[in-house]
Amino acid sequence: MKLHHIGVVTDDLEREMAAYKFLGYEPSASDSPQGESVILEDEIQRNRLAFLRHGLSGETIELIEPMDSRSSVASAQKGLAHLCYEVVGLDDVLAEIKQKRLGLVFTPPMFAPGLGNGRIAFVYFKGGAVIEFFEPASPR
Repeated sequence: MKLHHIGVVTDDLEREMAAYKFLGYEPSASDSPQGESVILEDEIQRNRLAFLRHGLSGETIELIEPMDSRSSVASAQKGLAHLCYEVVGLDDVLAEIKQKRLGLVFTPPMFAPGLGNGRIAFVYFKGGAVIEFFEPASPR
C-alpha cells in the first residue's frame, strides 16, 4: 500500500490550481484518462477534478470542485478532504478494516473515471481521518 494522492476540496478549481502552481505543482495530464485534458468531470460523484504533481518531490494533489448540489463533496468543508492509498485487492482491504474495526466503510466500492476507471472506496477511520482506497484498473 502506498500514498497515491492528497484530496483537497475547493469552490474554484482554476484559482486553486494557480495557488498550487506557485507551490511547485504542475497539472498532470498523464493522470487523465483523456490524456490531454487536465480538468476532468466525474459524472458519478458530480465533481470537477484536476490532478497536479509536484516537480521536485513528485507527490500528487487532487483538487475537487463540486459540480452541483448532488456532488459527493457539496457539503464538505473546503480544504484537506482525504488521503488516498493505492492498494491491490480493494475488497480484501475493506474486509480487513471491518474485521479489525479500524473504521467505517462509508461508500461501497465504485468506479472512478478520474482515476482511469479504477475502483475506490472511502473509510472514516476512528480518529476522524477520511481515507480513500484506490485499486487501479490494471496493476501498475
